[in-house]
Amino acid sequence: MKKTLGRRDILLITLPVLVIVLTAVIVVALQSQSSVWAPSAQTGFTVNGMAVCLPHKDTTGPQTMECAFGIKGDDGKYYALSDTDTSYKNVSNLPMGEKVEVSGRFEKGEGAIYPTVGTIHVTKVTRQ
Repeated sequence: MKKTLGRRDILLITLPVLVIVLTAVIVVALQSQSSVWAPSAQTGFTVNGMAVCLPHKDTTGPQTMECAFGIKGDDGKYYALSDTDTSYKNVSNLPMGEKVEVSGRFEKGEGAIYPTVGTIHVTKVTRQ
């Protein structure tokens, strides 16, 4: 005599399969999202360019007079600078308006106030 599967049997088979498939979909979606949105960092990064005070993105209103240290690379892009030295020895002596080579760890990410493509966590500045 042939036994047929009842609703309960089908549910007991289908439910674990659905849970496994749903879990796999969620894991793949989270991994792809994190690789797209996570800031990428690059060590051993070097940029040649001009030491500058970064310009503001929005120049329509009043502008403050602070100087956010940056470099306008020979590639035409602006990079924010963050000193890895707690005494700011790398960035505090930055020769503004002069050609420099800046080395450090690069963290990609567009600036909110300044038109930067990322931040260089500076380990060395060399005049050119």
